[in-house]
Amino acid sequence: ASEIVVGANSHICLWEGGNAAGLAGISTRQVYEDPNTAQLDSDTIRDCWVLDDDDHTPKTRVLCLENTHNMMGGVALPPTYMDAMSELAKNELNLRLHLDGARVMNAIVAQSSNDNNNSSSPATITTT
Repeated sequence: ASEIVVGANSHICLWEGGNAAGLAGISTRQVYEDPNTAQLDSDTIRDCWVLDDDDHTPKTRVLCLENTHNMMGGVALPPTYMDAMSELAKNELNLRLHLDGARVMNAIVAQSSNDNNNSSSPATITTT
């Protein structure tokens, strides 16, 4: 079994009707976002990461971020944070990075940047 790490207040967690489990057969590991920045804490992600041979626990496969964050006031995640999460996911924990990017253009405008830094490019992105 596999799991994704998502913010407890994320669109995937609150508004997808359990479809991560229903359609993809994956569990969600929900971690709380900082109430002011909507950022997930890297140490919390490390602490909940699971990769072992015990069939009783799902293996962590994907880190999911939301930018801008709908339920937390439309907060845009800064590029430095996205880079740090990309580094953590891809290079430290060997996870895929998914971006719920339905409002990603809002994030670009909020950051006043159209820089597409490939180091933080997610493996997948949703835009609708």
